[in-house]
Amino acid sequence: MQKEHQGSGTRMCATYAKLFKAHVLDVHVPNVLVGISSSIEVPLVVILGRRIGASFSAIADYVTVAPMCRVLLDIPFGIVIEYVGVQNVMIFCLLLNVIASVIGLSVSNSASLFIFCVLSGSSLGGFFLARHIFVAGITSKKYRGLLMAILAGLLRWSHVIGPVASGLFAVHSGDIRYSFVLSAASSGMALMSLSFAMWSTRQKQVCEQSCPTSAVSSVDATPLCSAQGGDPLNVVQHYPVGAVRDNVCAGTLLLPQATASSMTRIGGTLNGSDTAHHGVIVGAETSVIVPPPHIEGFHNGYAKDDVRTQSGRSCEVHTCAKAKQGHYFHLETLWGTLVDYWSVIWRLGMYHVLLTALRGNRKLLITFAGMRASMTDAQVSYLLGFSFIFDAILFPLGGLVMDQCGRQFAMIPVAVGLGTVYMFLPLCTTKQQLLMVSSAFGIVDALGCGLIMTLTADRAPLRYGAPYFGVMRMVQDIGHAAGARGVSSLIHYAGFNVCCWILAAIGFFTAAWGFYGVPRETDTLPKTSRLDQAASVAREGCLCKLSFGSRGSEETALLKTASLSTTTPTMTYGTVALPPPLG
Repeated sequence: MQKEHQGSGTRMCATYAKLFKAHVLDVHVPNVLVGISSSIEVPLVVILGRRIGASFSAIADYVTVAPMCRVLLDIPFGIVIEYVGVQNVMIFCLLLNVIASVIGLSVSNSASLFIFCVLSGSSLGGFFLARHIFVAGITSKKYRGLLMAILAGLLRWSHVIGPVASGLFAVHSGDIRYSFVLSAASSGMALMSLSFAMWSTRQKQVCEQSCPTSAVSSVDATPLCSAQGGDPLNVVQHYPVGAVRDNVCAGTLLLPQATASSMTRIGGTLNGSDTAHHGVIVGAETSVIVPPPHIEGFHNGYAKDDVRTQSGRSCEVHTCAKAKQGHYFHLETLWGTLVDYWSVIWRLGMYHVLLTALRGNRKLLITFAGMRASMTDAQVSYLLGFSFIFDAILFPLGGLVMDQCGRQFAMIPVAVGLGTVYMFLPLCTTKQQLLMVSSAFGIVDALGCGLIMTLTADRAPLRYGAPYFGVMRMVQDIGHAAGARGVSSLIHYAGFNVCCWILAAIGFFTAAWGFYGVPRETDTLPKTSRLDQAASVAREGCLCKLSFGSRGSEETALLKTASLSTTTPTMTYGTVALPPPLG
């Protein structure tokens, strides 16, 4: 038994290592670098707001602008990701963040500060949404908790580096404004890292070798549609075309470039032996196009647009998400996602909003507390960096609690802890006391490291995952916006102390809601009848357009026959229905 346990632990560590290795340059390095830019956003807005003569409540209004932009753009970003892929969106957002940093360097009045907040909030929101979708698609439920915690832990390290580096800029340059150079440089390096990963042949080879291997060890533990609350994004073995597993084949094909390109050829065929031994990772956002079986006398030129789409990505698509992939996403499918998943969205979203408000206002209120204690700009930056050191060191705690004790239990300690720390924050008026409360914030927040990302990914739908992630990210960002807006109003009308005590009460309520209100892990995913219908209507619309452009009625009939025999009514996200075996 002990040897089996050690062997299981070794395989798990190998899985984490290979998933990490395969996506260092396109996920983890940009994640850390963009986190540095994100970590100095709130302190810089507060400090620059004070320089232009804004009041505390007005500064909080400026801080609210960034999360409000994220709320408004999360769903549009999710739709765009469905079309162009995560990496194209990540590149656009990195460029936008560089522009925002350049504008921030020249902030001199309220208008320029407002423009910086808009661009910074939009770029960071889009980047982190795309990153979340990508990472959720390459992890199974068995490993997701700790892996998400590792991702969030690296982000915590960037929150340590960012404020400390910002403080160094303030000391040596004499002006905190030059911290925007750090923000622009970190975003630029993230852009170079992501671009290199997209176009490097060596990186594609590493991904091809590592991703399939990392998928194997979780196949048996997390089967599709398992009785233990099967995960829609589980990692499973690929079944070749013609093999039936509940008439469903879940997964992402990880194929060499040559194999992937041969699959997209017009009139080509898919050889099951070529793909039988490839691991699959469910949930990636782009598509591998599998042509329908060849029909005698059927013109191949019409097979291009009517294909059976398997949500996934080859090694080529995995590193360079291409635009204009064939799919049946329309705005009606977004409405279907909202309606079918409404129970999950509002129940889980309530917890996201409350916890995000508690965690998001941590930086703002620590900054205000430091200013109340007459700390300098550099000291406030060091105080924030000291707080995030504990997050960065203890981040595995959150993943271990989620994977070992369950998601439902993991939601309680972080909320109770944050409520308790907020209760004592108004009583801390010296530098030593503020250091203690900052460390307490870091320890408590480490217990929830990666929690929100994991809860969202665990309940993702089987199809059109990107819009769902956009909806949930919007709900989460409502917590940022509502929290900052609420803090602004409370400080203006009731004062700093009352604001902290109200947040303490919210923390205790959040813990109770997490245990009793959030859907449990054993609950089945909601049925997606409206989403299926919307996708079917969108598909029929594509068929009508295709039929209109066909050269003859006989070819049109053959096209519809081929489509009905090889295409399900829906384009799926991580799951594709298989046609009946031929013969």
